[in-house]
Amino acid sequence: ALAYSAKNHPEELRKALGSLWTPIVETPLYHGTNSLFLPDINVHGLDPSRRPWEERDFQRLDDILKKGGWEFGIGVYYNNKRDYTGKIHLTYHRDAAENYALSAPEAWSELEKNIVGLNKNGTLPEEEIRKAREIHEKYKKRFSGGSPVVLVISPNAPPILNWFISLYRDLREQGENPNSYFENLIQMIKLGVDNTVTEPIEPRFIRPIRLT
Repeated sequence: ALAYSAKNHPEELRKALGSLWTPIVETPLYHGTNSLFLPDINVHGLDPSRRPWEERDFQRLDDILKKGGWEFGIGVYYNNKRDYTGKIHLTYHRDAAENYALSAPEAWSELEKNIVGLNKNGTLPEEEIRKAREIHEKYKKRFSGGSPVVLVISPNAPPILNWFISLYRDLREQGENPNSYFENLIQMIKLGVDNTVTEPIEPRFIRPIRLT
């Protein structure tokens, strides 16, 4: 990604894209989370290196559940999101972020039912079952309380602008028509496409909205 600084504002991109630039810098993005994590977010922003869980715990729990007869382990959502490790998942679709924030407690409760019903095939060692319950209990305590929150992310946050700048320059270097590509991309943004960034988003570009 290109380094961003106040002196390196993407005037090149603004001039090249013309009216296509406006939706990029005026359309906010969203991220669903829980109020429990706001104190950390208010200080450190959204940082992919500061997860509220340890990936090794979720990986171990996922493996145990599958061994115990639960085909999808922790769940389809988690398995589909493994590609987001080291990334921040954002969306232009506010409803999607709200649904994620609201459904997280329900999903965790459903996971507890799966753990209670472990060893459906009768081949799972008791030690594995104890470990699964231990991991679940650890995060049940950590995630208890709080309320669903949607974070409104400014489209002017440097990691987001960097993403667009890099995309434009990559397309141009590959000999493609960046403007044509961006026309389609703007339509996808209006429809609520998802995106990911790898750089931390500073607190000043984040506005939390509590849903309850």
